[in-house]
Amino acid sequence: MESLLGTGTGSPLQARASAPVFLIIMSLLTLAAVIALLFLVSQLITRYRKSERYLQRLQTRATKKRDVKMLRKKQGFNQKEAGIIWKACHESGFPNILYNLKKIEDVDSLFRQAYGKLKASDYFSDESLDAFFGIAYKLELMVAQRKPITSTRQIPLSRKVKYLTEHGEQYALTVIENNKESMTLEIPDFINESKEKPKPLVQSRFTYKTEDGLVYNFIARVIRYNTVEKDDRIQHTVIVSHSEHLASQTHRHSKRAYTEEPCTFSALKLGEDKESGNLVEIHSENVYKGILSNISAGGCCIHTSIPIKERQNISVSVANYDIWKIPGVIKKTRKLPGGKFALHIQFTQLPLATKNKIQSKIYKFE
Repeated sequence: MESLLGTGTGSPLQARASAPVFLIIMSLLTLAAVIALLFLVSQLITRYRKSERYLQRLQTRATKKRDVKMLRKKQGFNQKEAGIIWKACHESGFPNILYNLKKIEDVDSLFRQAYGKLKASDYFSDESLDAFFGIAYKLELMVAQRKPITSTRQIPLSRKVKYLTEHGEQYALTVIENNKESMTLEIPDFINESKEKPKPLVQSRFTYKTEDGLVYNFIARVIRYNTVEKDDRIQHTVIVSHSEHLASQTHRHSKRAYTEEPCTFSALKLGEDKESGNLVEIHSENVYKGILSNISAGGCCIHTSIPIKERQNISVSVANYDIWKIPGVIKKTRKLPGGKFALHIQFTQLPLATKNKIQSKIYKFE
């Protein structure tokens, strides 16, 4: 007898059993579609980030905090230094700092613009201004070290190379030829006639300062001397071997400026104040004139005709810098050609306001 309900063999129990299988298959297909879509989007994003359009946009947009954070992590800056960098970038609207600090001029542009705006808003205290100059110098060193000199073959023509004598004197020589085999340096007449000039076939010490202010020490062997007549004058030259071992001097903690400012100096000693019993500075009434050769927040060099001995206390004044009676100690006295002397002075107990005044003059932000 046939059933009025039809002839199907399925049952409700079987239908319920097959439903989860269908849902599982649909879920897997949906998941696969989502994964494929995410992969496609990821590929598109990766391709876009490699495109010239994206890189140009990344380089030209304003610096963000995460950019400064990445720079801090890479260069080892502390949190305070990173905070100053971000403040400078934010105030000046400097483009992405990760891509746009390529030259010393870029660092100067960043901090020069920020300095003007921060000073106008009375942001600076003596402490924050000192830190501002400090991180500016660190960034300058960072930029300079990105393109290090690895061989004397890289020294351009017309640049100065200084020869260091056994007694610590420095003589400036000019690069007039630089080829694969050797480097030719022009020697001033007074050095050529001096007993201090480099000896042939002997290794001698030299220094070279790049346009970015980085100083390298190297040792080279003197090959031979030449004397020729050029442009109606006698030219003395020395040919030296190349060096592949250049040691950079990055130990300075502050920027140094080279100048020829008139200055004065006098002897300094510590004495006891009769009323308070405290130690006070006693400046000699004998004041001598000199020429300020270079200066930094840590010290200076003065050229003078007076052969003052080393380790003596001294006070220095530079009228054009509006700095007066800065205490210091002579670390080294060096004889110069022509009978003068170079006094290398390390400042001691330098007031922070005076330190900032010196740094302001060095950076010339105003």
